[in-house]
Amino acid sequence: MLDWEGIVALLPYAVLIFFRLGAFMLVAPPFNLPSIPHAVKIALALSLSAIVVSVLGGDFVNQPLVMNTPSYLGRVIIEVLFGLSLGWVVYVFFSLFQTAGGIIDFQMGFAIANVIDPQTGAQSPLVGQFKYMLALFLLFITGGYRLMLQGVLNSFVFFPPAHPLKLDDVWVPRLVDWFVRVFTIGLEVAAPYAIVLFLLDLSLGLLSRAVPQMNMFVVGLPVKILGAMFMLALFLPFFIFLTTRLFDLLFETLSRYPAGLG
Repeated sequence: MLDWEGIVALLPYAVLIFFRLGAFMLVAPPFNLPSIPHAVKIALALSLSAIVVSVLGGDFVNQPLVMNTPSYLGRVIIEVLFGLSLGWVVYVFFSLFQTAGGIIDFQMGFAIANVIDPQTGAQSPLVGQFKYMLALFLLFITGGYRLMLQGVLNSFVFFPPAHPLKLDDVWVPRLVDWFVRVFTIGLEVAAPYAIVLFLLDLSLGLLSRAVPQMNMFVVGLPVKILGAMFMLALFLPFFIFLTTRLFDLLFETLSRYPAGLG
């Protein structure tokens, strides 16, 4: 027989879990893609909420909720903000690829040839969009999406729905260290292309001084585009290596970030 009293006791926790997971999927790639229907996102959040409650429900009951409207609404707001912050962490990681692509586009002369990003509806650099979609593809074929979800689900172990919110002393230095590491890897993604394109610019500048009759704008733009395309193909294994490093840092961040809140 079903333990209806136990189900009713866990229902407030299940609602809080749903709000955290729903807020995460609202922001985090690839769950925030407009091509995924909202009904699918809600169903996935409900399914994951049921799994979390069935596995950790006994631990949640040991930390009782204050069941009055203001206190419970406060917990809902905390869960939504926490879920949004987890999703924002994932979003920042994937935004690195668009930022690096924007640097490459500017160097190769594609800065004015932006495309519409179907995810945000805003303009996005061509190479940045290519790298972004390639990173999403790698996330799926490597099974990284499972580790990402596991990191989010582990947040309920470190920071349960009824746990009081408090920051430890190392939380801010940890956040600064995370930003530095993410920014460093983002520079590593764009650096090979930017250096080669800079050398191409330098070579074209020297050539224009040696042959002033040559129209460098007509000659230089196709050369830079061909050079950038060649570099994109040549450095693809290096890009995959950096992307896997970035995924490792993402999964580590999702696992350590909630530990500093409880």
